[in-house]
Amino acid sequence: MKKTRFKGHETFYFRDGWLSKALFELNNTNDNNILSDVKFGISKLGVGSNMVKSIKYWLMASKLVEYKNSKLGYQLTDLGRLIANNDVYFEDNLSLWLIHFSISSNYSMATTWNIFWNNFKADSFTSKDLEDYITHYLDNELVPYNQKSLESDITILLQMYSKKLSDDDPEENSICPLSRLSLINKDINGYVKNSIDLEEGHELIPLYIIAMSKDDDDNTNLFNGFIKQSDAEELLNKYMNANRLISNEYFSLLNNKYIKMVSTAGLNMIYFNENLDVLDEIRKYYEGRL
Repeated sequence: MKKTRFKGHETFYFRDGWLSKALFELNNTNDNNILSDVKFGISKLGVGSNMVKSIKYWLMASKLVEYKNSKLGYQLTDLGRLIANNDVYFEDNLSLWLIHFSISSNYSMATTWNIFWNNFKADSFTSKDLEDYITHYLDNELVPYNQKSLESDITILLQMYSKKLSDDDPEENSICPLSRLSLINKDINGYVKNSIDLEEGHELIPLYIIAMSKDDDDNTNLFNGFIKQSDAEELLNKYMNANRLISNEYFSLLNNKYIKMVSTAGLNMIYFNENLDVLDEIRKYYEGRL
């Protein structure tokens, strides 16, 4: 049975500045005690003990940090180091897309998020609809879980994507940076998934999603291979709310630059350029902004 995780967030979505502080400390001081020693984390990150635990959880769920061993402790991943060196304050939405995908594809650390983005198909829904669906899904898969923990996950998931800054209540102005992606909006009937605007999403986002989805057991950034176009479309629909038209627009942007689109015997295939290193392409993009 696959490993699962529920309510690792300590009832907090990550807020503006949380991940930035931790990434800065890990990248510039190389002192990972902020994650292994709660008291030290409190003094360095300026938040309470539960928030320190939450920050550690989100860093790992978003694959920015990994636990190496008892000697090395917590270390930045290649993705974490890339963002820490180039966009530590998450000013570029590309960085937010990268961690959105990392969280939503991370079944073992963010099980509820993974099921929502991968399996829940409704575009308009209530929190009860979502709870009923995931409960049914977990029961069918014989996955053990606590109902209260699942409810907490669903509350945090919906808030982190849909909660916006409020001029009426400044005490509620602590939002999750992922809300900037506008993937989910709240309305009077519940929640609505939004289709991505092509102009709002950089072409490297779908490239990263497709390449990093190639093998759940081998999420390296060096990709030599191919994928059926229909499978690539499904990935972009899952993680970007992209419809088929938008997906094909992205494929056209990527074609002859990072990929080759080939039709053989009625089957449309996408071939990645030889030795394509997606993280290196993202690094070039960051450096090119200067």
